[in-house]
Amino acid sequence: PCLTGFWLTRIVFLRSLAFLYCVAFAISLFQNEALLGEDGILPIPTFMSRLRNHFKLRPRETTLETFLTVPTIFWFVPAHHTDLALNLISNTGLVISIGVLLQGSANMFLMATL
Repeated sequence: PCLTGFWLTRIVFLRSLAFLYCVAFAISLFQNEALLGEDGILPIPTFMSRLRNHFKLRPRETTLETFLTVPTIFWFVPAHHTDLALNLISNTGLVISIGVLLQGSANMFLMATL
């Protein structure tokens, strides 16, 4: 049977993209704590307070305006759980990207999560 469409291109593209995500999340798994962790070079709580000061956002309050000004999920992470959040994000991204890499296809939810 004659196969039409771009099925091969889609599989190659998704697997290539998943490989890049896999490498990026594997690197972040080993470097995040040293760079952004609680004892890192620039801890996330310090960085978030600098963002609040720079954009003149209300302190200690996570609002929709704050999230829309600087969209990051770290507004919702307590200061003493940053290392856990960094590891959780890296591990989740690594597992999803390996799944897409092995399967060769993904739905919109998985790609948006990556």
